[in-house]
This record gives sequence, structure tokens and C-alpha cells, in this order.
Amino acid sequence: AKFNDDGSIDYADGNADHVWKWAGDGSWTAADRWLNGVPTESSFNSIIAPGADYTVKVDGDELTEAGIGDAGRISLTNLTMRNLSGGTATLLVTNGAEMTLVSRTPNAASAPLHLGGGSRLNIVDAKLILRDHGGTSGDYTGISPLQNEGATVEVCGTGELVCYGREGKAVGAKGNQDGYYSFGTGHYVFRDNAKLHFMNAATSGCGWSSVLYPTFKPSASGDLKMEFLDNSCYLQDSGVSYWKGEVGGNGRHVELVFDTTYPNEQTFWQYSFVGCANGLSEMKLKRGKYAFGSYLTMIGSIGSSDNASSASAMFTTGRVEIASGVTLRPTGYNEKRTMTVGHALSSTLARGKALAHGEIVTAGTYTQNRGSFYVGAGACGEGVVRQTGGSFKPMHDADSNNNPGAVAIGLFGGRGLYEIEDGEFKTYRNVFVGGATTNDLSWTAAHKNMATLDAYHDAQGEIRVNGGTFTCLKGIVLGADGTGCLTLSGTGLVTAVSITVSNTVGQTASCVKFASDGEGRFGMIDPATILSFAEGSKIVIDAAGLPANARRKTLLALDDAVVGFDYIRDHVEIVNAPKDATADWSADGRRLRFGCRAGLAILVR
Repeated sequence: AKFNDDGSIDYADGNADHVWKWAGDGSWTAADRWLNGVPTESSFNSIIAPGADYTVKVDGDELTEAGIGDAGRISLTNLTMRNLSGGTATLLVTNGAEMTLVSRTPNAASAPLHLGGGSRLNIVDAKLILRDHGGTSGDYTGISPLQNEGATVEVCGTGELVCYGREGKAVGAKGNQDGYYSFGTGHYVFRDNAKLHFMNAATSGCGWSSVLYPTFKPSASGDLKMEFLDNSCYLQDSGVSYWKGEVGGNGRHVELVFDTTYPNEQTFWQYSFVGCANGLSEMKLKRGKYAFGSYLTMIGSIGSSDNASSASAMFTTGRVEIASGVTLRPTGYNEKRTMTVGHALSSTLARGKALAHGEIVTAGTYTQNRGSFYVGAGACGEGVVRQTGGSFKPMHDADSNNNPGAVAIGLFGGRGLYEIEDGEFKTYRNVFVGGATTNDLSWTAAHKNMATLDAYHDAQGEIRVNGGTFTCLKGIVLGADGTGCLTLSGTGLVTAVSITVSNTVGQTASCVKFASDGEGRFGMIDPATILSFAEGSKIVIDAAGLPANARRKTLLALDDAVVGFDYIRDHVEIVNAPKDATADWSADGRRLRFGCRAGLAILVR
């Protein structure tokens, strides 16, 4: 039997010889419900398809009693579920059953499990195992053992959906171990103590461990949502290389939700891309402990490479939420470890022809020991990080002073914003805001797209500190290759060894900006910080939120005089303030005060 183009079944074709023919509930072991009898391990292609609401139950005890498989375990080659005319066809794997689905050949037509529209898969206190046996050396095709076209998959109790790596057949064929899992379009829910479990190939004829590529990419016809609730988990066994994980694509919405009390750290992929193709991709970390792999993490990325050239006219958004109490970190101490929020370093297109937008919203804990952290990289890159609490610590390792890497907010023509309302930001590396010169970034000489990147000198970056603390144990540089702004407001505190306000020729003046909140607070720069201004830069005082009866405020009170004082004392810009508002410097260039001459401001608009 096979499916015709109109969705009906052609029973004359012999390619699939077992079809569930009963439009009602029943046990997998009931021979009278099947065309050509109950599928066994020697069967090729089983189809569950009649129209109606019904459930086919695979029960561990019933399999054992019927003598099918081995002690509640059954292995099949290719299973297809699809409802022919309305209703929902449900496959329930339960009561200790273990169903293994394998592929006869590694191609799309023979995906071990194909879930069509109108179907549902429930795994309750049981296992469903997907295994792709692969073929000859180098035949990796990027075809997933799981094809989902809109079905709901729910795993409950102690149930597991197990995804094995490919089983190579040629000795020494490393490429033959690449396994690709795409979860298609639909809704996956893991509850109770359930697991999505990735494992190494059970046997390996080629002497290499499995290399897995989990991909959460919906089809153009629907969205993908996967939820981990209760005490469920995303589990990756050791001994497997989880090389690249991709989230997003086809202009659709992908949402991965981790809201679980699972006690151990859940690790994702060595190369992690959230939002690497057209559409909106989100990872919401609501409870638990998590780690990305040891190489790259891109949130909102044109393509899935850090060092390549791409002419793709892609518009993508990647978003990661880190809730209070959640921890996230990259694993290992790799100097090349990079987190980029809004990654367009690979794009060869002009600004506006593509867009990689990345966002992090965090109240949790993020710690990155080494490498680099970029927000808004490349002319088509746009990145935003909003911190509402917790701690955010890129390159938080004292030894990282001796290793390459930097924090950059707006880079190579990109637009970047880091905004903190509460909590702590801390890094041991330099922080560049509004571009960085190439010799500050050790990797640039080898970048394949450097010719395009080096054409842009108009990056825009801003650090906005409304509360909490922003600490840099080296220097903050504004406007090294574009326009940089450091905005202070409210109770925000900035601490750095030095803050240098540079000026890129032809660009808007870089600045330190003091913006009053509703209570007349302007934030603070730590007195020990060395503050330097180059010609062409400025200080901006924005009094829009200043109460009418506010007293004069001290904006700067430094231990040492401002470097470039003779220039900057004449380049203080006051906006949204009464006409008699003034900014006054102390004669030694260490203090700056702001207020109205009369001591009372009445602002009428």
C-alpha cells in the first residue's frame, strides 16, 4: 500500500504492506484491525490512516502476551501516521513498551517516523526510539529520521523520545556518522519526568562517535513549539558530538520553552544558532540550569557560520529569555568561544537588504569565562540585551586578561544596545561601544568576509545604565569606529578603570549622557574611573524627567581631573530643561554640577 497524491491509500502497491483499517480504538496486537496482519520486525512500512477519532495502543504487556517482539520491545521499519478525512489518529505507546523505528535507506521517502496532519503521538511510561542506520561512507544527506507535518507529540510519566546517532557501516568513515534530526512543524510537550534523549549509535562500524545536528526548523506551512515542563529534560549523552543546533526557518515561529525543575544542567550544542533563518525563533528559559557548547552561540544570525560569506536576503529574529533563578553558561574555556546577539558578520549585502535581529532579556545568571561577547555585529546586524536583574558576566575570569576577546556593543556597522535596570554586569575585558578597531579583535585578519566588514565605519552602540551596576575591570571605549553612547540614569552605577570617549570622523559625536529619571536621579560614574574626552565628543544632560522642585545635582565627582578638560568643559549639551539651567565645572575639572540658577524650575510646555 501507499498514499496517492490526493491522500487516499492505494492498497494495490506492495511497498507498504501493513495498514490499520479500523476507524476506531484498538490494540496494536489485534490482527483483525490490520490489513495483512500485525506489523512485525520483518515488516516494511506500516500505515495508520483511517478518518475518525481513534487510538492505536502499543502496550508493553500486550506485546509480551501476544509474542510480538521481545519482552515488550518491538522494532519496525518505517511508520507513517496520517488521518484521511477529519478527526485525530493517535498512537499511544505505553506501559513499558519500547518501540524502535528504523530506516531502510537514508532518504526522505523512508524516514523511520512520518507524522502527517491529523495525527498524534502519545508516549506514556514507555520509549519510542528513532534510529537511522545510514549507508556508505560520506552519504550524509541531511534527512531527518523524524518527519512531522503538524502533529502533536506528548511524552509523559517516565516516557522517552530517543534519538540515536547514525550507525556507520564503513570502517574509518567519519562523515558517515553525521545524524540530522529535524522536528518539523507541530507541538511537542514533555511532562512529568519525561525526556527528549539524544544518544550515541548503539553500534559503530566506523570507529567514530555519532555527530548529531538537532534542527528545530518548521515547514513553511506551520509553526513549531516544544515545551519541557515539570521535571522533564532535554538530555544529551556523553560521548556524542552535538555539533550544531539550529532554531528557526521558513518565515515561521519557533518557540522552545524550558520550564522544568530537572536538577542537573542541560547542555545544548557546540555551535548554537537561535534564529538563523527567516522568521521568529525564541528560547524561553524559565526554570533550571543550562549550558551552550564550547564554540559559538548566535542569537539572531544570518546563516549558521561565524566565518563565511553569505548573500542571503534573510530577515530573522532570535530571542532568548533567562528568567530569575535560571543559570546559563557556555561550557569550557575555549578562547574562540563567542556569543553574538544580532550576528551579520557573514553578510555581504548592504544595510537594509537583510537583517539579523537578536535579543536577550535576562533576570537570571549568565557567566562566560573566555572568548568574546558581541551585540549587533555587521551592517545588517542589530542586537539588544535587556537586563532586569541577576548577573551577566561575559569573560568573567581573571585569567582572561591574557587571552584574546572583548565585549563590543555595535560592531562593523552594526547597531547594539545593552540596557540594565537592576542586577550586575561585570567583565574582565575591554568594552567597545560603537565599533572597535580591527587590531582590538584578534580574529578579524582571518575572517573570510573581512573585505565587506572593513567597509563600514558607522557602528552605533549604547550602554544604558538605569539601575544596578555595570563594571568593566579594564577600559570602556566609546566611538572607536562609529558612534558610542554611555547613558546613565536613576540609581545606575558605572565602574571602569577608564572610560574613553573617542570620535570617528564623519560620524555623530560620541557622548556620555546623563538622563534624569522621575525622581531627579542621573546615575553615577565611580570616582576612581579615569574619564577621557577626544575632540568631537560631548556630554549630554537630559532633564526631561527632572521634577520641577529639584535641587542642583552633582553629576561627576572624580578622583582625578577629566582628561581633555579644556575641550569638554565647552561641549556640554543640555536638553529638555528650563532656559536658566546650567552645567558648572569645578576649576580642577573633577566635578560637574547641574541645575537651575533660581533653584526652582517650572517647565511649561
